[in-house]
Amino acid sequence: MQYTEKCVSKKNATGFYVCHEKSKKVQLRGNIFHCREGGYISQIDVCNDVLDCPGNSDFSDEWNCVCSETQVFSYTDHCFLHCRNSVFLDHRYCMCSPLLYRSHAGQCLMYMCTCTPLTKHSNKVSTSGRDDDFIKCSNSFLLDRSMLNDLVVDCEKYVDDEPALISLLKREDFLFCENAGQIPCTEGHTKCYNISEICQYKINKFLHLTPCRNGDHLKNCGVYECNMMFKCPNSYCILWEYVCDSHWDCPTGIDESKLYCDHTSLCDQMFKCRGSYRVCIHLGHLCDGYENCPLKDDESFCELLDVNCPQYCHCVALAISCIQGKNVFGDIQFPFISLTLYFSRNFPVNKLFTKFPNVQYLQIRNLKYICGKILTKKLTLISVEYNLLTEITHQCF
Repeated sequence: MQYTEKCVSKKNATGFYVCHEKSKKVQLRGNIFHCREGGYISQIDVCNDVLDCPGNSDFSDEWNCVCSETQVFSYTDHCFLHCRNSVFLDHRYCMCSPLLYRSHAGQCLMYMCTCTPLTKHSNKVSTSGRDDDFIKCSNSFLLDRSMLNDLVVDCEKYVDDEPALISLLKREDFLFCENAGQIPCTEGHTKCYNISEICQYKINKFLHLTPCRNGDHLKNCGVYECNMMFKCPNSYCILWEYVCDSHWDCPTGIDESKLYCDHTSLCDQMFKCRGSYRVCIHLGHLCDGYENCPLKDDESFCELLDVNCPQYCHCVALAISCIQGKNVFGDIQFPFISLTLYFSRNFPVNKLFTKFPNVQYLQIRNLKYICGKILTKKLTLISVEYNLLTEITHQCF
């Protein structure tokens, strides 16, 4: 298909035009941990007895994980007591900081939401079994509906899955894209792709090339610049998680060469996927609604993506611990489910839950009165130890 070029004013343009857009800075917040030597990992992988940071010499994700008897628990991060001391191997002797909770097995664990957010794309094949999820070939083969009119015949000689292609080859119909801003994978066919997908090599859950299974969107990519992706020399762009994943994705296989895969700086300034030695993704793909990492850790703690831990506070996963005699939370709401406060006696507790509507576990120290305070309906446990309370009356809460 050929496109003609004509210079017109932007308001009269009917085709595509190249425009400038301001660069966006990736915000690094409470959902990831910054390793000492430059890489990033999920908060889940900090202090888990495994060296998760990229490189052979970066141990920063396992530092400060054991605290001393004299260390103040209120102002520590992942610190727990005795659990890793060779004298106290039994988890029954564990003492956890307020930012961790003690499990039934005695381990100090992070506060995490058990809910699984919906994503735009999953690597799992649908097993719902609904009839409208599939198309049936004349030879009784069942195909996923996404394979209908994808320019590749899957029903063998019956060609039931490619009516648009057959019509085009017979020159019966010359069809167009549903959206005017798209480009057809083959001229006259309804299978189309967005201009943002030009030169982007991606494989779907069926290991098929997408969006154009015939590869038409990967033509003429020699001088195309890649944004947040790996550039195959003189060719298309691939996702960073495809680099050094033991699969040849670039035409020359350079994505699996020792030039990259044996280099310790492969994941420098990128997010290293959990459970992998070399699979990394660009920071811009964190919490974008797509599961890029094999264990989906790039989509974890996304509720913390826009959250900065307040001044005078320490935050780990969905827990926060603060020590200050004044309100430092500003005018925003926080998603934390565990809240520990070491505040002055006159702190306005009544206004607390407008800032923390999701709190389930609460510990406040230095309180003189607690009855009559407005508590959140989600609150499951409240600790009243280390306070100045003299009595808790009937129907206090």
